Amino acid sequence: MKEQDIAKSIEAQSTNVWNVILWYFFEISYHFYNCIVNVTVGPSLQLLSIYAGYENSTGVQMTTVCNAVANCIAMVASPFVGGLSDYYSFRKGAVLICATTYYTCFLIAGVFYYHFWLLCILFCIARTSFELVRLFYDCQIPYIMDQKNRTLAQSVGGAVSFTGAILAIGVSFCCSLVWGNYSNVNQLQITHAEPDFGPLRQLILFNFFLGGYVFLPYVFSIEKSTPPAKRSVIQTLKVIGLDLIDSFKNYFKSRDCVFMFISWCCTLSALSVVNGLFVVLLTTMCGMKKTATDIVFLALNVTALLCGVPWAFFLHKFGPKRALQLMLILLFFGMGCLVLTGMKVSSTKILSQWIIIPTIIFIGPAFSVVYTASRQLVMELAPVQQLAQFSAVTRIAARAGGMVFPLIFSTIVKQLCAHAFSTSKYKYNYAYRIAQIPVFILLIVAFFFMCLVKNHHKEYVSGKRAPYSKETDIELNEDLNNLPSPRLLSQYEQPKSQEEEEYSVSSIGYTIQDNPIEL
Repeated sequence: MKEQDIAKSIEAQSTNVWNVILWYFFEISYHFYNCIVNVTVGPSLQLLSIYAGYENSTGVQMTTVCNAVANCIAMVASPFVGGLSDYYSFRKGAVLICATTYYTCFLIAGVFYYHFWLLCILFCIARTSFELVRLFYDCQIPYIMDQKNRTLAQSVGGAVSFTGAILAIGVSFCCSLVWGNYSNVNQLQITHAEPDFGPLRQLILFNFFLGGYVFLPYVFSIEKSTPPAKRSVIQTLKVIGLDLIDSFKNYFKSRDCVFMFISWCCTLSALSVVNGLFVVLLTTMCGMKKTATDIVFLALNVTALLCGVPWAFFLHKFGPKRALQLMLILLFFGMGCLVLTGMKVSSTKILSQWIIIPTIIFIGPAFSVVYTASRQLVMELAPVQQLAQFSAVTRIAARAGGMVFPLIFSTIVKQLCAHAFSTSKYKYNYAYRIAQIPVFILLIVAFFFMCLVKNHHKEYVSGKRAPYSKETDIELNEDLNNLPSPRLLSQYEQPKSQEEEEYSVSSIGYTIQDNPIEL
């Protein structure tokens, strides 16, 4: 049985528009949740650290520690849950469990808001669930939409998802009008016992109530079921373990996958600072107020939304490699403008905060395509029977970057504030900018390795799947490349008797000992 036949029997062969629309509601709720997290978690832990008697950089460091622990747990677990999704149809159920977990954590955090260390634990649990839910959701893609429409449908979903972020910013802005701004950490001392938290607590509670409401339509979406494995759970776990080992071997045998792994690790390392600490950078480094950060965040997400549809056509025509290359260029210039925003260049001159406008123009389109393009690139590089495992291995790169570099960033900031600029009242203005120098280095490295990845988009759109055959290969070798994983086939077969016939293709050195399988 050829690999295309395996895909035909397992993956979705048609796309139901209404079902995909219901499925999109998770993307909307995902971005709503993520945006509220970005707006509330960093500032909350900063102010609560001061409230508890610590330096505000301790709050930033704990934010990165929470994210690092979550990424570490997800990094270990993701290959296993990715492998399980190939054998059992529990992807949607897992999404529901993870989403319920992180919404519940935010409800508890809103109730017991003023307990610094409790919030650190709750945010860590919520972040872990948030990382895992993305894996299960991405594993649903081949079972929701057919291969022909997959690229365009994902791009449209990526664009629509930013309506969730825009809704979150609208809620945040309205809360600021009602409860006012929270205290700017630049104006607080370590002995300050009562910072103004503004609307932060209310926003955390809104993340539970409104986020859960937006998530609800996803519950009614339907995915194509995976035929269950005809073996015991213990045997299945053993097979998954062997599959994972094979996946790592096959993944790193592929030159393109190795280059993508390095590039994606560097990209997510840089993005982890921009995405996870963007509000902290705006308030602490650039000196903006809460309402100003809401406006910037809104403009950023509107820009990302408007660029979603053009990116969809760009992806469809040129493929994910070109999209990621352009994204890295935009992100590089956007980060440069962010560093210049409100920068103190002399004792009497501070650069204008209006430089944030080109920051929005560059970073907005980059955020619009980064995750959609990366998922599509994995799908183009992965054999169909190992898509979930290849996706999980790629996410190891993402989580490694998201785990390590934010810790390095926050440690650099803390050390600079404690030593190099300890006596300067502009220490945050300098420290946060110097700590971003490695971000630009990572973006350059990511772009270099992405250039080394071969572009297989035309072959993928024409219906071919990895591993891609060279045009000079003879037809027999091309058929050999299309043979599915014996381990994948074995999950559907019955126990064999000793009389089963062995089929040998000696001319190409490959022996098949399986009977024809009916799926």
